[in-house]
Amino acid sequence: MSRCALDAGEQDHRVRTGRGAARPVRGGPVRGSLRRVRLAGVRHALVRNALRRGRGVGAFLLVRGARRGGAGGSEAAAWHPLRPVEPRRRAGASEGCSAAKGPRGSDRAGQGGERGVVVTSPSLRACVYGARGSLPNPVASTARYGGATTCLGVFTPDGIPIVFDAGSGLFDLGLELRHHKGPRELHVLFTHTHWDHVLALPFFEPLYDPSWTVHLHSLRGRLDPVRDIFVGSYGKRYIPVPLEQIGAKVTVHELDFFDEVRIGSSTVRCCRANHPGYALGFRVEHGDRSLFFASDAALFEDMLFEDRYHTRQRETCPEVLEEMRGLQQRMEDLVRGVDLLLFDANYTDDEYEALFHYGHASMSHAYDLARRCGVPHVVFWHHDRGRTDDEVDAITKPYVERGQQEGLVVEGARQGTWYELKL
Repeated sequence: MSRCALDAGEQDHRVRTGRGAARPVRGGPVRGSLRRVRLAGVRHALVRNALRRGRGVGAFLLVRGARRGGAGGSEAAAWHPLRPVEPRRRAGASEGCSAAKGPRGSDRAGQGGERGVVVTSPSLRACVYGARGSLPNPVASTARYGGATTCLGVFTPDGIPIVFDAGSGLFDLGLELRHHKGPRELHVLFTHTHWDHVLALPFFEPLYDPSWTVHLHSLRGRLDPVRDIFVGSYGKRYIPVPLEQIGAKVTVHELDFFDEVRIGSSTVRCCRANHPGYALGFRVEHGDRSLFFASDAALFEDMLFEDRYHTRQRETCPEVLEEMRGLQQRMEDLVRGVDLLLFDANYTDDEYEALFHYGHASMSHAYDLARRCGVPHVVFWHHDRGRTDDEVDAITKPYVERGQQEGLVVEGARQGTWYELKL
């Protein structure tokens, strides 16, 4: 595994500090709309005047914080464009992200303590920060399962957060990490770099905090590397924040398909996932507990996805079919025996027959994979962008009932749910 710094000299860029954090304005149910319109005009003037004086949008945020009374506070905060937001309860989560009890001692119990605080504990824990596919859809009809795109947070006793993908759910994770009690180091591993898996990266709060070291891991030399995507996302046409505002030390690492990464006393093992443009699946191991995560992954049975666009023809070449069997076996070797499987289950069987060429699995694929590999608990991931909560319930129910008869816990991924695998 090679290592390259984000900038040639590995120079740390420090964020300017200042007092006062802007807060969201909330008005009453009737007059609030008028109040927001008036304040929007004031904010517009503040931005215009700040830019005329060459002070930038950062100055506007500081001015706005001062006018809200922030400058008189006793606590100075590092300025960056995300600071005004407080952690909020995610869809489907209760206080502490509590949930029901899982199998084999994998208690999905409430984490206790202050909401939004990520603490270390003697267990391997994972939290769903987003499991929606393709694009965010946070509306009332998706509130229980959540509308944020893919982000899974894994927390080990070492206290080093391991994050999979930077979909829109990454934003909430970043807010919670303000109160992180462990080392100020984290790792973000990308299954792949399609838009719904990288879109929140510029809005990840630890990137703007000089106390953090952030490691980004992605596939080596496959299409656009994550370094280019990361740097490019700070273009002036996309976000009013220059790359130089990053305060954290950021290091980019390149992965091959079957690499192994050591993070503290945990091990992350990679395998190839079958998705257009190449993708990865990951097994996380700590002690005798483990989980496997693959957000976008068709089985290696109909098509072998590489860097080409989708076709509608099933593979018939004997050499390619043999390669696919080998890749499927290598993936199943990593899945075998894990305590928790979080796997792509975007389609029903009928939908898969019509759309197999998009590189996603069906619910029956995820269920059967768990059964073949002796996994006691499977979580269906990558809910279709337009699927409502009631629809997810309806199509998941047959697998839940079948699992109850066959000793397999089955559920759809719910944003805000914690899974705890006790060591």
